[in-house]
Amino acid sequence: MSRPIKSQTSPLYVMAKEAIMELVNEDSFPGGKLPSEAVLSESLGISRTTIREALITLHREGIITKQHGLGNLIHRSTLGTKMQIDRFSDFKALLKDGGYEADVARSEQEWVRNLEPFGLEDPEQTENERYLYVESIYSADAKAAILSQNFIKESVLRKDIGDKKNVPESSFVELLNLFSKEEVANTIIAFKPSVVDNVVSEKLCLGKGLPVMQWQETSYSVFDRVICLGKITFHPELVNLTLLRKWK
Repeated sequence: MSRPIKSQTSPLYVMAKEAIMELVNEDSFPGGKLPSEAVLSESLGISRTTIREALITLHREGIITKQHGLGNLIHRSTLGTKMQIDRFSDFKALLKDGGYEADVARSEQEWVRNLEPFGLEDPEQTENERYLYVESIYSADAKAAILSQNFIKESVLRKDIGDKKNVPESSFVELLNLFSKEEVANTIIAFKPSVVDNVVSEKLCLGKGLPVMQWQETSYSVFDRVICLGKITFHPELVNLTLLRKWK
């Protein structure tokens, strides 16, 4: 089981987590539980402190549960669950987890003043507020799978925004932090029943009037100010979202 970690291209605890996951997927741990922190530390060649950080992450993701007297129990049921929206903030990573070749294409940004036609409402909207409209289409095996329509408030944009137009490979959180003067802290998501309208029909190649999965999101800065509003629509045949509810 010995597999020392040498490269440091990622945070060490992330690499430790990935190494543990490789061993779990290889069925290296009999009895459905991980060995002790001391054994993992020795076999991976890293400190127990880093191993502990990796185990905390695995616990948070529902891969293991620490049970007093038994140790860290492995949940293979979680390993087989794909497209967990509680695990991925980047839709490309979400689609890759579903087994697809994933890509993203972003349109040229444009200015919007009225969010009402998009079914969105800014709780902090001020007079003459404008929004930079950023549209992203995420593809799964070259088929349009997710339409992301986002509106970044002009009042939070950096002055050098014109130099930051073409960043298609960034996740939207990275894009938002690149564009905004205030770092994003959290996003509140509201799930809404919806049907395919003209825009969704064109972008996701779906028939008008069909039921569709959709959520609306409001992103807040570290100062708890609204910096972006968005509407995300998922192709019902390509995206099967799941959610882990962890009780222990």
